[in-house]
Amino acid sequence: MSKVGSATRTGDGNGDGKGWRAASQPGGGGVAPVQVATQEGDGRQRRAGGKCEAASRGKGGREGKSQSCPGGLHRSRGGGDDDDGGGTVATTDVNGNSDSASAAVLRRELALRRKKARGAGGGGGDAGAESGSVGRQSGATTGTGGGASGTDTKDPVALDAALTRALELKLDYLATAAAPRARAASNWSTGASSLLPSQSAASRLGAAVTVRPQDIGLPAVLDWRTKMDIGPMYSQGSCSGCWAYSTVQVIADSKLISTGHRPSPSPYHLLSCDELDSGCNTGNMATAYAWIQVQPQGILTVEDFPTTSDQCEVKPETKGITIDGFCEIPPLKGLETVHAMLRALSQQPLAVGMNVKPLQLYGGGLIQMADCPPASTDQINAINHAAAVVGWGVDEESGKPFFLVKNSYGQDWGENGYARMEMAFDGESMYGACGFFSEQNYPLTDGRDCAEGSNRKWAERRGGDVYLMPDDVVVLPNGGGILTPARITVFGHDLTSVLKTASLACFALCAFFLAVEVYHCFAAGTGEAEGEERWEQPSGGG
Repeated sequence: MSKVGSATRTGDGNGDGKGWRAASQPGGGGVAPVQVATQEGDGRQRRAGGKCEAASRGKGGREGKSQSCPGGLHRSRGGGDDDDGGGTVATTDVNGNSDSASAAVLRRELALRRKKARGAGGGGGDAGAESGSVGRQSGATTGTGGGASGTDTKDPVALDAALTRALELKLDYLATAAAPRARAASNWSTGASSLLPSQSAASRLGAAVTVRPQDIGLPAVLDWRTKMDIGPMYSQGSCSGCWAYSTVQVIADSKLISTGHRPSPSPYHLLSCDELDSGCNTGNMATAYAWIQVQPQGILTVEDFPTTSDQCEVKPETKGITIDGFCEIPPLKGLETVHAMLRALSQQPLAVGMNVKPLQLYGGGLIQMADCPPASTDQINAINHAAAVVGWGVDEESGKPFFLVKNSYGQDWGENGYARMEMAFDGESMYGACGFFSEQNYPLTDGRDCAEGSNRKWAERRGGDVYLMPDDVVVLPNGGGILTPARITVFGHDLTSVLKTASLACFALCAFFLAVEVYHCFAAGTGEAEGEERWEQPSGGG
């Protein structure tokens, strides 16, 4: 990926002096970003103590949609500016603490994480005290760190997990307690009104390339809400299950368009039973589609699975909703990606990945690229949330085209639960506002085909493994990502299958020669034994 350009923002942070309105944010993130690993590295992520870590595997050739673990908000592994929460919304929480003080606690939490990364010893008690303090401020019954006993700094995984949990509790607290009082703020500024810190507020995007649907023969406005029943507005609460809510949203939309009847697929079935993802600890729409497709019953309805459960209990005779796979739109290819997205969206709503971190207090208005950059400059960590795109339109004030996004934060967030995202991308990095165009897909139902520019994917179960086709890759359980066998390429041609066939042929040939050799040895041994018996027989006569 090319280096991301930069831009200067002044005024209210959106470049046109309009600003966003502030609102509450009852939920968090939870989408796993696309990851493509090279043959020298490994894209797999493993969970340790509630946090995802990139596992170094050496040669192996893995690629896949591996998981990040945002519990309410994005948690990037590397620290730095992307992890610096904060903000300076001048309101007071239910405990009488100012949000500025709360932000200071948050920054101390991050300092503890960095102290751990430097291998500092003897800080377990302090870490536990800080974590416990944040847990209590967030309304938790007990703090994460456990007070004076603290977390053992000799166990970096345990310490990092405790501090990360404290961090996400504090971020959730800031978003839910402070945001309602900030709803009337008229001068939205990234880094001031939002939770994105000032050092991260410098845009990671360059010049915007605006895209208009009319360029490819589509209407200027398309709103699926005016064409059909778009379904309920979900509120994920503290569960990082945006991936599940986005998945069931677009499946129900697709079924309604295909059959004229809108089913009610249960997000709780995915959150409770989908072993390819991680429930309220995050997941991914692509792996959710794969899991649904290989289930004999598909995904159950809300009537049959009305709530989350620690036990995945499903009666064999219960019938659910089945799908035929899904369509994937190639990410970060500029006009190719946006045009493919528009063509697909003209047929049905889509599920997308995005960076929700700067939007915790969003209460309405056009979200532009300068307001909401990707969460990171690399594709793996650029997004931390999933939502559905249900149309497009034109902003009346600026005349700019936008995508209409349906979130899962309830009706109090944004514009009655919706957001308007500028339809533009950075000509250098190819990212759109809030990391748009990093990941976008939609399910296939009832024999329908992918739109032009989309690639069809489907899942197959072989023994105990789920394979994603046509890539022939293994989907690892518990959000582990997608395992791709090593590929051998010669002059641009993939010779993996040829070499596999040759290897099997060589194995069979070796087995044949070994069997022949064993036979000859056995026959020779038998012949020598018979000869010795004849030699030892006494001769008759004189």
